[in-house]
Amino acid sequence: MGGPDDLEAAEIRNIKRLISFPKFSQVIIEDDGYPALLVAHDPRAFALHKLWLSEQADREPVKKQRGHHQRLAVVQFIIQYLPQYQFNTSEILMFPKDVVQKAKEKISDMKDRG
Repeated sequence: MGGPDDLEAAEIRNIKRLISFPKFSQVIIEDDGYPALLVAHDPRAFALHKLWLSEQADREPVKKQRGHHQRLAVVQFIIQYLPQYQFNTSEILMFPKDVVQKAKEKISDMKDRG
């Protein structure tokens, strides 16, 4: 512990928005056949946070692209498998209006494309 090869915490900008979202929980079946409770960030919060991050001018290009692809994958997953999670509810008001509006436009485009 405390050696030169130890991991160091990295700051995540605006993480407060992400962690202030209600949590997503689901009972899953593990590889061994036993149930477990999965608790994670709300997928909408993750997608909105990645949208915001991918549009930051000072973000490294590789991280921007990765965040963009992560966001697209999560939004597609929400559209196909979690239609009860809408991007127009009062639950996402902690994100800036411009981020939410951009997300709605991009989601609408994705739905239109099929």
